[in-house]
Amino acid sequence: MASKVTMPKLSDTMQEGVIVKWLKKEGDKVQSGDVIAEIETDKANLEMEAYASGILKKILKKEGESAPVGELIAIIAEPHEDISSLLPGGEGQKEAGKAESPTPRRGAGEIEKPAEVVETRQEKRTQVKEAEEFEEPEKIKEGEREKKRHLEVMKGGRADEMEAAKKPEVGSAEELTEMEEEPEHVKASPMARRMAKNLGLDLSQIKGSGPLGRVIKRDIEMFMERAEKIPSYEPERPPRWVPGKIEVTPEVPVAPAPAEFEEKELTMMRKTIARRMAESKGPVPHFYITSEIDMGKAMEFRKLVNELEEDLKISFNDLIIKAVAKALMKYPQLNASFAGDKIRVYKGIHIGVAVALEDGLITPVIRNCEVKSLGQIAREAKDLAEKARSKKLKPEEYTGSTFTISNLGMYDVENFAAIINPPEGAILAVGSIQEKPVVVEGQIRVGHRMKVTLSCDHRVTDGATAAKFLQELKKILENPMTLAV
Repeated sequence: MASKVTMPKLSDTMQEGVIVKWLKKEGDKVQSGDVIAEIETDKANLEMEAYASGILKKILKKEGESAPVGELIAIIAEPHEDISSLLPGGEGQKEAGKAESPTPRRGAGEIEKPAEVVETRQEKRTQVKEAEEFEEPEKIKEGEREKKRHLEVMKGGRADEMEAAKKPEVGSAEELTEMEEEPEHVKASPMARRMAKNLGLDLSQIKGSGPLGRVIKRDIEMFMERAEKIPSYEPERPPRWVPGKIEVTPEVPVAPAPAEFEEKELTMMRKTIARRMAESKGPVPHFYITSEIDMGKAMEFRKLVNELEEDLKISFNDLIIKAVAKALMKYPQLNASFAGDKIRVYKGIHIGVAVALEDGLITPVIRNCEVKSLGQIAREAKDLAEKARSKKLKPEEYTGSTFTISNLGMYDVENFAAIINPPEGAILAVGSIQEKPVVVEGQIRVGHRMKVTLSCDHRVTDGATAAKFLQELKKILENPMTLAV
């Protein structure tokens, strides 16, 4: 019987995967348990096993393509088995599609109403009515006035009537003022003058078609219509002089050219980081406290241990992991998470250590740090970091942390605030050890200081508890011999 191969969920945070490589090709014989493909998850590249035996009949996702968890990516079946109904768009799915969207039936003799036609006619009537209602009043009035004047002239009106027609229309005081500003030989209606002014036109350049060559609104519109048909024609605004005032034409700002960019597809890891950090920073109410630690004795302690242990090199991060574990033993409220209506306090101290990769961050987990020696922590941290960089971590090696440390000291970062890795209740951001002048017993000396910032979920703990934890961490690192116990 044919068996569907779907994109497996290989980690608790995985939502989709990428086919890195098919280890079997179509037509190959497959046994249940055989590794048939390599899948890139949000954390690592993992092997995918077959859960059925037969022939790999069809591969639906090529290498390099992604698929959400649960999507069909291949089919395993018997050599001569028909799998057409299982393929996307197969007969089986077509039938299902038909069943989901049945065609509505009509009764005998029922005539479908021409709803669209009725609506269209109604719309047209409405549009015509609206056009009539909203026709420009000035346009109507102007047309009526010009028509009336033409009729009077055509009837051979009297000299006084002709003279009256030559006179400009009596308008408002503003219109009269506008008329006075134009050259006297140009005859135009108030409407034409107003339009010419708004458009920056010189009336003397426009031929009037009104009585006795008067420029009317129609002449302005025809002038503008001809101007629009001429490529790159731009009406020139006549210069206007105002006594005591110099008119300056403002410069039109030129929009800057858009910045060049290159778009890159999100990796599985970057997608997960984007989603989980948004899930953390948004709903989790963070607060931050910072402390400065004297690392002088810790530096001497580390040097001494590394001289005694030829096969083991202790890093500052190893010292911090062990110190954090000891501080959490005293303040377990920070080794906890918010669980709806409860606070979950963990018995084991599982510390995640952020490791920067080319395409994102991953946090391998060192479990039960409270019972491990400094040497054990150092060896395990080194091993996990190497696996992380080669994408060989197993899901159980990067999940289940209860507290996280993010150290950017190697990048010469003095201090920063990290975002909590949910569902944890806190994360410690570690800066670089800096040489600086310090005051000791009234004397200025050269000291080595390191700043640490604790980000806390305020639903889990409060500022005073977080401060006590940092105080304990500072005490341990400034007296590092306790780490050897």
